[in-house]
Amino acid sequence: MKKVFIFFMLITMVCGISATPYAINWGNIQAKEEYEQKLLDFMNIYPSISYCDVLNKESKKAELDIAHKLLEYLQSQPSINYDEEVLKLFVMRCLYNYDEVSSKQMEEVFFSICERYGDKAEHHWVYGNYLVSAGKSVDGKTQLETYMEKKEYYINLYFLENYAYSQLMCGMPLTAYYTITNGNMILEDDVPNQQLLTMIKNSINESSVDEDYSYEILWRISQEEGDFRHIYSTILGFSFPVKGHWGLSLHSFTKTSPAMLIASPKDFMLNGSPLGISILVMAFPESVNSDNTANTFLSLPIISKEIIEIDGVEFEKYVYENLSSYNDARNGARGYIFIGTVEPGKNSGARVEHEIDLSKISINSDESSEGSNVAYYSLPPAYKRINESVKYFFLIDSCNAIAEETEQLIDELFEMVRFD
Repeated sequence: MKKVFIFFMLITMVCGISATPYAINWGNIQAKEEYEQKLLDFMNIYPSISYCDVLNKESKKAELDIAHKLLEYLQSQPSINYDEEVLKLFVMRCLYNYDEVSSKQMEEVFFSICERYGDKAEHHWVYGNYLVSAGKSVDGKTQLETYMEKKEYYINLYFLENYAYSQLMCGMPLTAYYTITNGNMILEDDVPNQQLLTMIKNSINESSVDEDYSYEILWRISQEEGDFRHIYSTILGFSFPVKGHWGLSLHSFTKTSPAMLIASPKDFMLNGSPLGISILVMAFPESVNSDNTANTFLSLPIISKEIIEIDGVEFEKYVYENLSSYNDARNGARGYIFIGTVEPGKNSGARVEHEIDLSKISINSDESSEGSNVAYYSLPPAYKRINESVKYFFLIDSCNAIAEETEQLIDELFEMVRFD
């Protein structure tokens, strides 16, 4: 059972994956005389087993025995209330750290609670925390988000730490920073868990328009999300959806040239034969001159113009038509130009990050290390968004024969575009 992960750096601290008792409403725990002492004993030893330290398991035998006694008591009762159910799951989560409880047992108890208390939130926090510690970061993050959806009142700061850690472990350090500072409302010096904050900050690089960025650094490709993957750049604060079977070309960004993304959708048919279109995205930071590109695009035979919104940003939409091109069954060229400027967002690029499911990544680990419970992941750091406006040009080249289908695809894609 692998629980401790190398993620950007060796994580030896327990800042984000230790079990937390703050999900339990202790005022509702019915401390009956026959188990009051068991509960007090457990709370005294809880800090020692709240995190994974299996290499020193033998030295913690007494603590683990105390946890087992409380768990056995709770399991033996014909009826316990909701908070005692959460306590039971919490004790199991601590025992899981030492292979004293299996994943299957955790799952069975969790779903049993879900069946009886579907409207409650707290068990989702405990289970989500456990899933992250078990290397199932995406599933864990989902459970923590379910907790937030169901929670009807104050969310504990310790929850923000757990949630930020899950985001970090999903390859979203910019989002994790936003979370642990509560949307930048908490000053860095006032963040209680400075260890986790430092770990998050060490996973983030500054960016600058005075630097050149290769396409490998500039762009990332998300894992599948439904029918789409997303090409995204936190440096630009931009995310664009593509399908896996489309042709794709990604270009670098320099101090004097724009970033470019070229996609070739192949989802159309004409007279029984496949027909492709092309999508060009160009991103010009304010310091890079975009006049020539604008003049070139607007020299096309424009037939209409309107203002639309893409992710809340106003864009000029132009439609052009050239009947002398594609003068066959395609009925002439028809294309679309979108021009808009995006100001820097307050999230430094976090809004365009996509989660990475580490359990689906091939792992290079030292299999010769007997008894090792450490998995090694190597993900590059995230880059903050450049701190200036970015001008975008979208050019979609299609034809009149599939004009309606092209516009439907454009609408679908723009519903998923994100800026920050």
